[in-house]
Amino acid sequence: MLPFRSDCLVGSEVIEHVSDEKKVLSDMARVTKRRGILVLTTPNRWSLYGLFRSLAEPITGQPVTAGNQPIDNEYTYPELRRLLEPFFSICSVLGWCYFPPTGKGEAFQLPQSIMYRFFDSLLPLDPFLGRKLPFLAHMIVLKCMVKSWRILL
Repeated sequence: MLPFRSDCLVGSEVIEHVSDEKKVLSDMARVTKRRGILVLTTPNRWSLYGLFRSLAEPITGQPVTAGNQPIDNEYTYPELRRLLEPFFSICSVLGWCYFPPTGKGEAFQLPQSIMYRFFDSLLPLDPFLGRKLPFLAHMIVLKCMVKSWRILL
């Protein structure tokens, strides 16, 4: 249990690594002050990364996880909306990071000198795409307001 109350909580790439998302969200709602907000980011299953992962896992027979995390879920926006609905109202949705997967670890990785130039050239497109196509980004960014009826005084 979180031992404090706050006007704003940030859950950056956390929710996908917990076993009981509803318990975590309930605790976040409990400690968020009235009219407080939650900013939540999480990987998107509908992104190029999600597509790569869904293809790579059956081909390799190995789980493709971030840093070999024991719990490493990906969500779609509708799934996140259903998870958040009992505790928070979604105020805005943005997408972030539209770059294709570059590989990681020792198995395969594209040279960084090539990838930096490639990413640098695409970076100006990211804010535009984040507003226009948020559900195809690698990361979903949600700004949510706590539902006041959930707050325990």
